[in-house]
Amino acid sequence: MARACQAWQVALSPTNIFDHAKAVDDLLRAGVDCWMSKGTADIMGWDGHHRTKVLAPNVLTTIGTWTVLPFPLEHDAAEPVGFLIQALDGDKLAFIPDTEFIRNRFQGVTVLAIECNNVEEILSSNIINGTVNEALGHRVRRSHMSLERVIAMLKANDLSQCREIWLLHLSDSNSDEVRMIRTVQEATGIPTYSAQS
Repeated sequence: MARACQAWQVALSPTNIFDHAKAVDDLLRAGVDCWMSKGTADIMGWDGHHRTKVLAPNVLTTIGTWTVLPFPLEHDAAEPVGFLIQALDGDKLAFIPDTEFIRNRFQGVTVLAIECNNVEEILSSNIINGTVNEALGHRVRRSHMSLERVIAMLKANDLSQCREIWLLHLSDSNSDEVRMIRTVQEATGIPTYSAQS
């Protein structure tokens, strides 16, 4: 039990709040504008930096030649968002990082990049055999998309214009890259890749 509590504390510790923002300090120092939600800017201490640009959820913003629509996600972070990004040529990317599930529905997406962190069966087996402690397993289920949830999300959306799907943030111990790619491609008929390949 003590090890489970310790792992849970590590998963939620301040050192892990940089999970998807490790390079931001360097980018800001290099003079690069960094776009993020207000919650992220506030918790990370970047809210006063002149290169920090805040995007409000569900508010369309033009950034150069792109239009960007941030949308809320369900994750244990400060105001997590995904992004619907449209280029002048009409290409539209739905970028969906860490989340438990998606409330939004998308139309006209040509490229979909979505977190597909684990396979439920593998995660459950790892919790039972002790490879993953119970507290961490509970956190993964509450804050990350499983293959099964990704398939349900894909089936709930219009993918008629989608040319490719990219699976993001596969767990080292709770995923099966080949199986996940095959399952998504079979379910959608769309070429599917892993960002880890």
